[in-house]
Parts: sequence; C-alpha cells; structure tokens
Amino acid sequence: MKRNIIFFIIFITSVIIGYRCSPFFPQRMLFIGDSITYGTGSGNGQCFTQIISGRIYTFCSGYTIENNSYFSLVKNTLYSVNYEFINIGCGRSSSSDWSLYAVEVDCAITERRLYDILAVPNLNSMIVYIMLGTEDAINLVSEESYRFNIHILLNELNEKTFRIVLLTPVQNYSSSVNVQLKLQAYRDILLEICDNPASNFDYTQISCIDTYSLLTQNDFSNGEKYPNAAGHAKIANAILTNLL
Repeated sequence: MKRNIIFFIIFITSVIIGYRCSPFFPQRMLFIGDSITYGTGSGNGQCFTQIISGRIYTFCSGYTIENNSYFSLVKNTLYSVNYEFINIGCGRSSSSDWSLYAVEVDCAITERRLYDILAVPNLNSMIVYIMLGTEDAINLVSEESYRFNIHILLNELNEKTFRIVLLTPVQNYSSSVNVQLKLQAYRDILLEICDNPASNFDYTQISCIDTYSLLTQNDFSNGEKYPNAAGHAKIANAILTNLL
C-alpha cells in the first residue's frame, strides 16, 4: 500500500514537472501595473511587454492588441523560448487599487480591487512582474500605506506563483520634489523586501529590478511623467536580462 502511494506521488510530481517544462505548454508571464505597464507614453506598439513579445493581451480595455512593430528587438532571443505574455496593466491605478479597491482608474473598474478582477484569472503564471508607485507618489500616498498595499498584494500571490519580480517605480522628472521623494521611498521599500523576502514570504521567490536607477531624464519626453519609447526599451532589456 505504501509503495503504491509513493509511486502515485512520484507519478503526479512527474506530470506536474512535465507540464511546467514541456515545450507544448507556454510559460505564462503576468505583468501587473499602472499606466507605464499599460504602455502610456511609449508610442504605439512600444510598451515594454510588447517589446518583449510583440504581442500583449490587455484585459483592462476589453480588447486584444496585436502589434509586432518592436518584436524584432528580441525575436532572436526569445524565438525558441515558449513564453506567453499577459499584460493587465491598468492606467492611473495605484497600489491600493490593486490590493484594496479601485477608484477612478482607466480600465473602468471600480469598487472592487483589480487583483480579484484582473490577476486572479491568470494566477497560473510562472512569473509575475509588478510595477506600481507612480500614481501613489502623485497622490502623495504615505510610505506606510504603500508598504501595506504591496504586502497585501504579495501575500495574495504567495504560493500561487513560482516567482515574483518587483520593478521599482521610475523617477518622475516632471513633478514636484515631494513626488520624487515618495518615489525614492517606495523604491527603498521594494528593495528592502527583495533583500529579505524570507522574513515575510517564505515560499515564492521574490527579486527586484531597480528601474528607478535605470532610467534617466532622457528616457522621458518633456513634461511627461511616463517613460518614452527609449525608456520602455531599457525596461524591456532589464526584464530580458533578469529572465534569461
């Protein structure tokens, strides 16, 4: 009896591993975020998830965007790699919109948190990328509230995905000093989480990409708070480096 149970466990484990690693089943990558993740400011076909895959699925706006204009940037890198890319970036969304409830976001979803509506249907993802903080900083959300919201989101994702990658919010050269200080504080919070993830999240692998330090003022058009095409290309390259 015990031997049969052991064989059954080994069989089930093999099936799961085979499913995850099989070239016939794509490894899903989920992108959670705000206007930057959605692609605002980058120009048509140039948001960073499109640069990586040449194809994004945008559930916020209710239709599928297919654009291969930047696919050639990474075509040779990911041509033989079986990935599926899901973008649920929602314009003007903050960390509280994702973790608590949504208010006045561009994806026309309110009174329910975006996590339940957009993320839950895609929780079979191998890797989840999260970039939040731009809208929090504009609204001068306290560091304590931002940390609280991020922790809620991470706790929800914990044990539901294999790997989480936090992208620190990018600098905002067009806003006040107070906004810039908030962004820097949010960056420090995320880096602190990544430096010691085991203290709170003992299952999922958590790492950071410091996009705050990566982008410069030249990566933003004059007066814009969102990165331009050059800035999105830098984010894409950082994600590719982290992935591969």
